[in-house]
Amino acid sequence: MEMEVTICRIGPADPARNVYDLAAAEAMIREFGNNPGTIYGQQAAATAGTPSSTVDLIMVTHVVKDMWIAGRELRAKVKLLNTLWGREMKKIFDEGHPLKFTPRVIGRLLSNSTFNLQSFVSVDVDVDTFDHRAHRAGRLDSLMEAFGDPRP
Repeated sequence: MEMEVTICRIGPADPARNVYDLAAAEAMIREFGNNPGTIYGQQAAATAGTPSSTVDLIMVTHVVKDMWIAGRELRAKVKLLNTLWGREMKKIFDEGHPLKFTPRVIGRLLSNSTFNLQSFVSVDVDVDTFDHRAHRAGRLDSLMEAFGDPRP
């Protein structure tokens, strides 16, 4: 299942509210262009840096196919994958709950409301939104029991 989603809004940088300045959004697109088609999920970015460079595919939820700026938003085409957690994301979406995505970045908020982007790590499903909706759907607890809680 492919969908177009908002990754963040563009304006005076306020990462806590998922707002980044235009230069930071453009830098995210440039870094994404160096690694198109990267798979993402709750644990993918963390496990990709292990010595074996493996990713736990059970936890992978999506792949980002493209990113662009549309008005005051950074947008992306996202494909939900046929993995355990990808299917759970699709079920929650099919039940009418919107899926929210956020950029995972490393950088520093400057005093002039700009964000000095040092590294674009990934595009993640908004975990708090997913956890809340999955708990309501009665699925997250059984997933955590079956596969262990990946959160620190």
